Amino acid sequence: MRRFEPPARKQSPLSVAAGILGAIGGMALANYAGASLWIPGIATGLAALLFAKTPLAPPRFRGAIAVTGGHIAWFIGAGLLTGAWETVGPDIAALTIACAIAWARPSMGGVALLGVVQLASLIYNVVLLAGASFGSADHRALAVHVLWRLIALGLISSEVAAIRREAAAPPA
Repeated sequence: MRRFEPPARKQSPLSVAAGILGAIGGMALANYAGASLWIPGIATGLAALLFAKTPLAPPRFRGAIAVTGGHIAWFIGAGLLTGAWETVGPDIAALTIACAIAWARPSMGGVALLGVVQLASLIYNVVLLAGASFGSADHRALAVHVLWRLIALGLISSEVAAIRREAAAPPA
């Protein structure tokens, strides 16, 4: 007896092209940013793995908290390596407090502070990035800071949209 197998779904040419462009962009960024990308990337991956495999996962905003946690780990590493605590300390404090609130109060109000901190820091980092020399260590690090903040803000926005959809859905 022959088993029924559903027909394989074809990928659209646009999604294949987007995947290829994403891979090329990711490789170019990794080549440009080097260690500035690896440290927060590994820390973010470990936080995401921790949330996926343990009961420590926050009830909402897991992605944004994992990305921000990776960013915090990078700041702590920078402080330990350079001793520039006056530079990284405010980021560590603001992001840690905002993450703790988003974790403890998994609601729109709870994540609002994290969004505001990330947005204000993004604006500051973009201004610094615009003034940094392309290829310099500062430029590479600031490019990753901007990327990490954009990812966190994108994940916050996605989760907020999901909360709004759930609130608008008729009761089951």
